[in-house]
Amino acid sequence: MSTRTKKLILDTTQQRVYDFIKEHGSITTQQRVYDFIKEHGSITTQQANKELGETRLSARIFELKEKGVNIQDEWVRVTNRFKEPRRVKKYFIGRGRK
Repeated sequence: MSTRTKKLILDTTQQRVYDFIKEHGSITTQQRVYDFIKEHGSITTQQANKELGETRLSARIFELKEKGVNIQDEWVRVTNRFKEPRRVKKYFIGRGRK
């Protein structure tokens, strides 16, 4: 798939998300999550909670996927506030096909 085609797919997906926002009249938590991923490249459950106040990231990711956004994930190791190792999901906008 060419770079131009990939950009067109991403632009089309982004347009669908913005059309949804325009229709509903306000920025949703879905949009905040989407914008965070676009700006930072990915988001973890810890980041969503701390930066966006979002405690149900997996639900927002599910909703974005339902709208056609190609979000992929992987498990990453982090340290919690008690300095204990934990695994959390890291979500990012995927390349190519779902």
